[in-house]
Amino acid sequence: MSETALVGLIGGLGAALVALIGTLAGVFLQQRHTEKRWKHEEERWHAEPYRQRRFDALAQLHAALTDCLPSYVLAEMPDDWKKLLHQRHAALHRAAIFASLYVEEEDRKTTILDALQSFKELMPQVVAFMESPSNDTTAFDVPANKHLASYQKADVFLKGLLNPVALQKLAK
Repeated sequence: MSETALVGLIGGLGAALVALIGTLAGVFLQQRHTEKRWKHEEERWHAEPYRQRRFDALAQLHAALTDCLPSYVLAEMPDDWKKLLHQRHAALHRAAIFASLYVEEEDRKTTILDALQSFKELMPQVVAFMESPSNDTTAFDVPANKHLASYQKADVFLKGLLNPVALQKLAK
């Protein structure tokens, strides 16, 4: 065999070897990427019910908080106002307990518990106001602005969790 044929054969084998190594590296990288993607999908699949429960709990807390506010500003109270007031406050309290599982400790203390405490302080005053014959406003010892501020703070916090800025940007 001539020398040029031998060089050509060695060159061809070298090129085939490089192609084989490149193909194997490509297959390895594709397999690794596929495994990572499947692992990520599996984690997402397991996390989805948790995310949905978190979202539902926060949405229920926001709804209960929003339902409570008209009760405390005495907008169109029905005859069974006392029962309605207690039901809405109990629903708010129950929703806050469930939602607290999904909220950081500091946020829970500074927003959700503040709103609960504010409504709790305001309830006896609303009852006294509604039961007074002349609906005397002197029954209110605590300024309404304090209660409204705690409501607004919790409202903004929950809206931020339910509709994060990243989602707002995607919606545009």
